[in-house]
Amino acid sequence: MATEFDMHGNNVFVTGALGLIGPEISDALASTGANQFLCNFQPVDQIEQFPSELSNKYGRDFHSAQADVSRQDPVIELIANAVEQMRSIDTFVHCPESIPASTALTKTLPQPRFTNSCSTHGSARSTST
Repeated sequence: MATEFDMHGNNVFVTGALGLIGPEISDALASTGANQFLCNFQPVDQIEQFPSELSNKYGRDFHSAQADVSRQDPVIELIANAVEQMRSIDTFVHCPESIPASTALTKTLPQPRFTNSCSTHGSARSTST
């Protein structure tokens, strides 16, 4: 039996948004009403195109940024940018292709209510806070 989630009003911070599983996760979150700040280590034009596609599909704005989430200085700026644009971060979804969730990103991110770390190798770890 499928469970429907209502994420309307929730601000989700997604890393690896253009990776192997990131686009599907972002699209699924968008379909539940989640607002999203999408980041990836891709050229700026690619990370800006995907949120535009989601905006056209779901009729609301999605934010994005290009960043290397393995280094602390860009992460601090990235999180400040996300909070400025969305006012808060409720959920953090880390979809790395190679960067573990215990990097500078998770050490710097404000404590969200729920975090999820997805691996392209088929494992996932979720933690409620």
